[in-house]
Amino acid sequence: MTGVQTCALPICFPVTIAGAGYPLPSGIVLSNASRMVKITWKNTSTTLKGTGSFKIYGGTDSSSLTLLKTISDNDSSFIDSNKISSKTYYYRLKSVDADGVESDFTKAYAIKVSSHVYVSTSGKETAFGSELDPFATFNQAGRYRDWETDRKSTRLNSSHRL
Repeated sequence: MTGVQTCALPICFPVTIAGAGYPLPSGIVLSNASRMVKITWKNTSTTLKGTGSFKIYGGTDSSSLTLLKTISDNDSSFIDSNKISSKTYYYRLKSVDADGVESDFTKAYAIKVSSHVYVSTSGKETAFGSELDPFATFNQAGRYRDWETDRKSTRLNSSHRL
């Protein structure tokens, strides 16, 4: 955290404390649908919200992740699309305070990607289509389904509900 001062009279100077920047997000959850990964989290800061950002890193090797995107701390989710089915992807986040001080990484989170889309009577039209956040109708699921990749010749009928 920048801005902390240490004084040895008559001289004061700023001190940077490693890893003490903006707090890390909590409650990180990964879900997938139709070759996309959705990462959701909770911003643990209430007093600093709107002053920092989150850096999202990802890749197929947990030891060499690349920066995917830096987003505002007002956001609490990110969608990584065009993933390869049956591959495992890893993600880690960092938080950054208003002075640019970065936190340490979160632990690594992993998810195996599928091309499936989930539909349930308890789902909703604005859902992601994952097992944790299913669509309410086949029509909604059909808009996100990658038919060429799955090589299926039939389409979902919009008049059916599960």
